[in-house]
Amino acid sequence: MDRQLKTIITALKNRTDIDGWLINHGVTESHEFFLIKTKMDMNRTKQVAKSRVTIYKNFEADGRKYTGSAAATLPPTLSETELKTALDDLVLGASFVKNERFDLVARQKKDADAVPASVAGKDPMVLASRIIKALYSQNTHQDGRINSVELFLEKTERRLLNSRGVDQAYTTYYGEIELIVDWKPSGGESVEIFNVLRFSDADEEKLKAFAADALETAQLRASAQPMTGVKDVPVILTRTSVPEFLRYFILKSSAEMVYQQYSDIKIGEKLQGETITGDAVTLHLRPIIPGLAGSRSIDSDGVYLTDHTLYKNGVLQQYHGQNRFSQYLGVPATGIIENAEVEGGASSLADLEKSPHLELLAFSDFQINEITGDFGGEIRLGRYFDGKDTRVVTGGSISGNFKESAASMRLSSETHTQDNMICPVAIQLNHVAIANAV
Repeated sequence: MDRQLKTIITALKNRTDIDGWLINHGVTESHEFFLIKTKMDMNRTKQVAKSRVTIYKNFEADGRKYTGSAAATLPPTLSETELKTALDDLVLGASFVKNERFDLVARQKKDADAVPASVAGKDPMVLASRIIKALYSQNTHQDGRINSVELFLEKTERRLLNSRGVDQAYTTYYGEIELIVDWKPSGGESVEIFNVLRFSDADEEKLKAFAADALETAQLRASAQPMTGVKDVPVILTRTSVPEFLRYFILKSSAEMVYQQYSDIKIGEKLQGETITGDAVTLHLRPIIPGLAGSRSIDSDGVYLTDHTLYKNGVLQQYHGQNRFSQYLGVPATGIIENAEVEGGASSLADLEKSPHLELLAFSDFQINEITGDFGGEIRLGRYFDGKDTRVVTGGSISGNFKESAASMRLSSETHTQDNMICPVAIQLNHVAIANAV
C-alpha cells in the first residue's frame, strides 16, 4: 500500500470527532505527445499520486438530523502535522453542511469487475505510435491537412476505501486526442477546426474515422455559405448534439434532480408526453461499454454498478443516481453511471433526409437546459435540403424546448458511439425556431 495512503488511513481511524470517511486514491501514469504538422514537437511522461478525502460528521440542529461532509485533495508531501491540520479543517467544514442524514455505502462480498481494455499491458510509446499512424493515414488531401495533434494516455491504479469496510482496487485507462485540422481551397479562405476524442481503447478504425470526419468537416466548412431563407422545416441533429439532447432523459430521472424538485417525473410516466407520435425512447445505463472512457464497475462512493433500463418505450422504469440522494427517495442506489445506450428508432437516416430539412453537423456550443428543457446553439455547419437541392450553410442559430419537440421526435434506426453513449446517428425534431445568418 502507498505510504501516503497508509498515513491518511491511520490518521482517520484515530480520530474520534468524525462519523465516517471516504478515500478515493489514485496513482496516474500519463504519457503526453505533441505534434505540429507531421513532426513530433515534444513528449513527456509523469506520475501523479492524489488522495481525495471526504469527512462525514453527524449532528443535530433545530430538531433535525444531518450528515455534514467536506472533501479535499491532499498532496503526497504533507507532513503528519500538516495532515492533522488539513483533517481538522475538513471536520470543521463538515459541521456546517446540513445534508439530510444518510449512510455511507457498506462493504459487499464482491470485487469490482475489470473493465475490458485492449491497451492494458501495452507499451505506451508503441501504443502512441499506432494511434498517430492511424490518424495521419487520413492526411492525404491537397487542400486540407492535420495541423497539430495532442495525445494523452493515462493509466490510473485506483483504491477506494471507506469507514464501513469498502476496500476496492481497480485500474482505469483513459485516452484523449485534441486534433486541429485546416482546409484552404484554392482562392478561398483557410478554415481551422478543433476536434476532441476521448477513449479507453485504441481502435484503429475508429481513430481513422475520427480523423477523416474532422477533415471532411473542415472541407465542408470551407465551402459553406451564410444561411439564408431557411424556415419552417424539421431540424436534424447529428454528431455531438445527439447525446447532449438525449442526456436530458438521464438528468430528469436522476434521484438528485427529483429530490431537489428540479424534476417532477414519476416512475410509470412518459417524459415525452402521454401521446407520443414519433419514436418512444428506450434508454439503458451501461456502466461498461468497451472503448468508452467513462466505463467503470464501481462509482466514487463505492456502489457496484450494473446495467439498468431507465426508459422502456418512453415510460420511466426507475430513478437512478448517487447513494445519498437515492436514500432520500427510498430507492435502490444505482450509483453514478457515465455510459448509456439509446436504442434506434423506426426510420433510417435516409428516410429522415427525404423531405426538406436542416441537418446540423456542428455547433459552436449546443446545450439543453436541464431544468427548463430549452435547447439551442449557434450553427457552425449544416446542410439545408429544400426538397430538390442541398446547400452547405453556416451561421444562424436554432432554439426550442424539449416539451414542444419530444413527442414527435424521430430517431434514426442506425446507431453509433458518440462521447459516452451508444445512440442514434441522428434525431429529427419539429417545432424548432430557426434564425438565419442574414
